[in-house]
Amino acid sequence: MIIISIFMIISRFAPSPTGLLHIGNIRIALLNWIYTKSFNGKFILRIDDTDKDRSNKNFEDKIIEDLIWLGIEWDLFFRQSERNNRYLDIKEELIRSGYLYPCFETKDELINERNMLRKNGKPPIYIRKYISNNKKNELISLGIKPYWRFKIDYDEDIIWNDMIRGEIKIDPKTISDPILFKENGDPTYTICTVVDDMDHNITNIIRGEDHLTNSATHIKIFSALGVKNYPKLAHIPLVYNKETDISKRSGGGFDIKSLRESGIESMVINSMMALIGTSYDIKPYKNISDLFMISDLNKISKSRILYNRNDLDILNEKYIKSLSYNEIKKRFNNIPEFTHDFWEFIKNNIKNINEVDEWLKICNKKVFLYSPKDKEEKIFLDLCASLLPEGIPDKSTWNIWMEKIKKFSDRSGKNLFMPLRLSLSGKDKGPEMKILISFMSRDLIIYRLRLF
Repeated sequence: MIIISIFMIISRFAPSPTGLLHIGNIRIALLNWIYTKSFNGKFILRIDDTDKDRSNKNFEDKIIEDLIWLGIEWDLFFRQSERNNRYLDIKEELIRSGYLYPCFETKDELINERNMLRKNGKPPIYIRKYISNNKKNELISLGIKPYWRFKIDYDEDIIWNDMIRGEIKIDPKTISDPILFKENGDPTYTICTVVDDMDHNITNIIRGEDHLTNSATHIKIFSALGVKNYPKLAHIPLVYNKETDISKRSGGGFDIKSLRESGIESMVINSMMALIGTSYDIKPYKNISDLFMISDLNKISKSRILYNRNDLDILNEKYIKSLSYNEIKKRFNNIPEFTHDFWEFIKNNIKNINEVDEWLKICNKKVFLYSPKDKEEKIFLDLCASLLPEGIPDKSTWNIWMEKIKKFSDRSGKNLFMPLRLSLSGKDKGPEMKILISFMSRDLIIYRLRLF
């Protein structure tokens, strides 16, 4: 139960558990959460699981896990599947008031009707049909169950003042009467979302521009249910990858699970998705509350938003470089080799935290990293091993070692330097070698040079 005041902002995020959360979903969730919490309001997480065939508990669990990881917390949680009796009560109310009427067409008949309308150059809007009570009873007696549509009032345009787009006007004649209840009695998203928003006193909804027609329909249903102060609406542009809007079917690189597993930090995702498409500079913030400035919806652009995964990787790299040892050490508490000096050494040479394990392995484990290209290089690396100064390597070891190698070999420059870098790190570029070997034991250095 949420205790509310007369002026409290209440918003919600309502994902359907039919797939993984993607960055487009998260942008919606973030903007609703930021707007609400910046005004000390209440935020509701509602699971829209009315689609019984496609809803999956595993997806619901992943949605919750992703939101917690991102730091998006809620004040109330519920599932639409738990409120079926409430929706059925509303069904009876709408039937009594004449707003809900039964329909008996089959899916094939509806498809043929839409195709015919398109063929004749008309919009594929549902055509209302008069059916006498006797005919209805006859169809029902034959075992044909009706589905139920909401009768949209055509008398006046649907108008609202959108918090981002300004005045929106939609001709109701361009909208099909929406299906509110299926032939099996199940409620649809359209009626459930209106009833839930009404019952939970939702004051503000930020949603994608693809919901403009839905919003117009919802306003008509709110009116039919006697709701005068329906939620204030804000419709934001969708997030696109080149020319295609991002959805649950967009694949890897867009869903939060994939991004998390690839090493993208939660606050990098939050920063990117809150700031993209606004007049603010996109930079990585460390606390989600730092993003409260986005509560000014006037800063959100109405133009299409293009998402580039490479931009997210670059932002992640900047974020990593900004982290102090104290901010990161708790993730590596059980690894004694992860010291302050080690972090300062590697953080400018990694793009994500997943790469820390690789550098810990490079500096501490006897693993194979590189195979010399020819016999001559093997002989050279063996010579380098024999010339490595005694004692524990430190930052002075490298220069002493290089002088000895130059003295006893005919190599210099890249021909001297690169085989050592490849042999010791497995990489052709990276941190200064004099610093790298100071994190390695003498025994490990010799092992790598002679591992062929």
